[in-house]
Amino acid sequence: MKKRLLAVFLTAVMICSAMPTVFAGDVLPERDHGSVSYEELRAMEYDHQAFLELADEIKTRSADSANKDTLSGSLSELREAFLLCDTISTIRYLDTYRDVTDMDANEAYIQSTDQYYEASEVFSDTLQTVYLSPCSDALDTNDDVFSAFLWADYGDEGGVDETFIREQNLIDSYYAKINEDVSVEYQGETHWFYDLDYAYSQGLINWVDYSYLYDVMTKLRNEKVVDDYLELVSIRKEYAQEAGCNSVADYYDSYCYYRDCYSTEREDFYGAVKSQIVPLAGLLYDALCDMPEDYSMTPMDSEEVLSTLRTGLENLSPELLPALDYMTEYGYYDMEASDKKASTGFTTLLSYTNSPYIFNCPTGTISDFSDTVHEFGHYTAYFCASSMYDVNLDLSEVHSQGLELLMLSQYETLLGEKASWAELNTVYNMLISMIDGCLYDELEQYAYAEDNLTAEKMNRKYMSLLKEYGYKDADDPDEEAYDWTEIPHLFEQPFYYISYGISAAAAFSIWETAQGDLDAGVDQYLRLVSQGESGYFTSTLHHVGIDDPLSETHMMQLALELTAAYGMGTENAFSLGNMQDIIEDVSVILYGGYFAAMVISGLAVLIFLRKHKKEMRNYRDKTGN
Repeated sequence: MKKRLLAVFLTAVMICSAMPTVFAGDVLPERDHGSVSYEELRAMEYDHQAFLELADEIKTRSADSANKDTLSGSLSELREAFLLCDTISTIRYLDTYRDVTDMDANEAYIQSTDQYYEASEVFSDTLQTVYLSPCSDALDTNDDVFSAFLWADYGDEGGVDETFIREQNLIDSYYAKINEDVSVEYQGETHWFYDLDYAYSQGLINWVDYSYLYDVMTKLRNEKVVDDYLELVSIRKEYAQEAGCNSVADYYDSYCYYRDCYSTEREDFYGAVKSQIVPLAGLLYDALCDMPEDYSMTPMDSEEVLSTLRTGLENLSPELLPALDYMTEYGYYDMEASDKKASTGFTTLLSYTNSPYIFNCPTGTISDFSDTVHEFGHYTAYFCASSMYDVNLDLSEVHSQGLELLMLSQYETLLGEKASWAELNTVYNMLISMIDGCLYDELEQYAYAEDNLTAEKMNRKYMSLLKEYGYKDADDPDEEAYDWTEIPHLFEQPFYYISYGISAAAAFSIWETAQGDLDAGVDQYLRLVSQGESGYFTSTLHHVGIDDPLSETHMMQLALELTAAYGMGTENAFSLGNMQDIIEDVSVILYGGYFAAMVISGLAVLIFLRKHKKEMRNYRDKTGN
């Protein structure tokens, strides 16, 4: 089976370099980091031509065994240059998000990424040449960078196969089309899709008009891109058939996400979420609406966010502080407000120094605190990671969501009178992530299993699922819904979306442990982070005492514990029913940016992650993980 550069939605894919130690803990592992600041790293220059020339020199010298002793140093030099190339590409990527109007930055990013792709292929080819040469002993195959790139496959004839190119062109076509705004003439005025939320939040249009315009515009946008999706489905069926997999879902679970909770097992999870979590989300929303005051727009600047985060981490565990100290001392974060920044937040890594980096476009409100806690969960995991290829997507989100839920125990101290409202909002949005994770996974299961899939079939199935998951009334007369095409993961990352639901279920297990004993919950979280992300989801969780987080038994228990924790009696229980009632409450949506932030942060890294898929695959093949 040909290996392809399949894009896998990761938030981090970088490596450790040998640098001075700055961190040690009782549970969290000690890792090496440098004392190079972000600004110093940014000022470094990568010489692509020198890299290519060094690679050619190494290949030539490797033919003579007399060069074995000196070749090791040259390989280390090539490794360092390659990591710098990788890092410069990531920095240029960050620049495009720092100022979305800067076309020069965008051009620099494209150039640096092109250089990275070429450098990757040359690096791999050079390592293979040395490995098969009389100087093979000069190559340290235990080094994770060398090991990952040693047998990375960049195509049968030094390039990428035509099917992969066709897939990427369709993905690019989707982004080009979906980023175009659409307008509708309504009641004598022109309304634009990207202005709808603002117009409604400012009272310029009422809910009835908003709903009508949203439905009309999402249908127009759906029609522009749905044919691209249908063709992508056909391509991915080819991949699964070529790999000998029973289904497309099994192909992506096995070859891309390395899951041990396969698609057939997730069907029970769908049912448990529908029966237990959907009604519970309705209860929580009802409780939010009954709160005496809405704190969604409470001001909170970046300095206060970081100060509050530090206090919360100190109270939870001192082991979490070294990562924060490193981040703030060496400037590996950007949380400044700017009208030019992309409205998103994400965490990535810079491989040359093995430094995590948080990018966020803050709203200046209390929501920035929960967003930062989420990203710092990623930051801590990457800070402790042993390898750039030490990444399991489902586990990665448990690290972020788990810290969010543990931090709830500190809300009263940190947020005062706003604590109850903020805590309930965080839990509510975590439940929504579980619901939507299942909904879109079930939609994808249908799409890739259905013969002769059409746009009408997809839109009808989506409406059916919206009713099953409570977003539409069961007796809603509409037969089709269209805004599934607004979810980029469905186009670029098949079967990734379930990660949001899977990880939230596991994160709630940590929360449940903490309900009985906060120290035990924190210890469980730290032990999970210390396991890294190279293992399988279910087995890694089992190692720290989390069993069957997706089972209906756990969902029932979680519903009972959340009901008890937040004082919701069963006499108030009701089906989530028409989610429009929830969406209409803009204050909840404005603060409840947690789920939306996860979706947008996925956008921020999707194209970036194409860089490393082959190396991750090769690393896992060689290590047996």
